[in-house]
Amino acid sequence: MKTFNVLVKLDDNRFVVDVEGETWEEVCDYVFGNIEVRDLNEDTELNDDLGTQEVFNINWDTHGKEIYLPTTVNIPDTVEDEYIADYLSDKYGWCVKSFGLSE
Repeated sequence: MKTFNVLVKLDDNRFVVDVEGETWEEVCDYVFGNIEVRDLNEDTELNDDLGTQEVFNINWDTHGKEIYLPTTVNIPDTVEDEYIADYLSDKYGWCVKSFGLSE
């Protein structure tokens, strides 16, 4: 496992994130799969104090590619059960085969 420095430039702001992976392609898949753009002009859930539910044992459909994707994720509890796979797919860019849900 190697550590890669990812330089993020947003206008005049720059910061570096260290990401571990086997290859640069794996790191790119991880980084781009975890970017979330939010419209701050809309009523969005940016407050960490909002309720969350834990989704665990996530089985991703990566078409045989070895990609780092989380197996446990906390999601807003406003996401209805039947839309959890859609939520995760939208957020990470990969389809979900199965998962467990905390009660």
